[in-house]
Amino acid sequence: MYRHLFLLFMAGLTAGFAVSTASAQTTLAPVKAAASAPATVERQEWELRRQRFLQTIQLLKDNDVIARRDFERQVRAFERRPFSLTPLEAMDYIGAVFVPQAGVEKLLPLIAAQAALGLYDVDRFGSTLSEAHLVQVEGFLRLPLTMVGPEQAEKSRAFLRDHPERAAQLVRDGLELANGERIGTAYDARWVRALGRCAPEIAATCPQPRDLPATEWDDVWAKVKQRVTLYYRVEPKGAPAPGAPASVPR
Repeated sequence: MYRHLFLLFMAGLTAGFAVSTASAQTTLAPVKAAASAPATVERQEWELRRQRFLQTIQLLKDNDVIARRDFERQVRAFERRPFSLTPLEAMDYIGAVFVPQAGVEKLLPLIAAQAALGLYDVDRFGSTLSEAHLVQVEGFLRLPLTMVGPEQAEKSRAFLRDHPERAAQLVRDGLELANGERIGTAYDARWVRALGRCAPEIAATCPQPRDLPATEWDDVWAKVKQRVTLYYRVEPKGAPAPGAPASVPR
């Protein structure tokens, strides 16, 4: 039921969505390119898809007509199926398009849901290098709040700081949504193994990816929920809670 209502909200959010060239130049310009895999490692399909999306955003600055059509097509496809892409790709869309347009309050359930799914995947199937790359290099948890620069980062942090009870409820809603999505995802949950890969010549010395049995997944999920809840909690007074998003951009 909650997922159905959420998808209706997503449709309403972008029913009249259109990004003008000027808006693309100002709002989307700071988006950074995707991190590169070792030159000798073949990229997975999701990595190529992500690279194309970020390149499309950059081309909008040059008033590229084809890029604009591609952008609108990609955004509408994400709107229809926000859980069809890997969580890292989803965070790109949320941070580059939806949070700047609608604000963090409306998107926080989806942010929390994607954050939980990404951590859940890496804890089950990634290596220690995968996790480090996702959280530290990609800035996965803060990505949708900070992607377009410091002004958006501060607005997002201000909401979390000034409305802690509302934010906490939205995060709980997102975790409930993710709980319904975590079994049988539309994407390959082992996508995280593409992160933190070593070049083939040194692969034998790299940390090996985990492959946790299904009997342990609920325990992992409980820890992930706690981690996401703590991350998106900023105390009204004083410093952010441990691991909370910083006010500075990536």
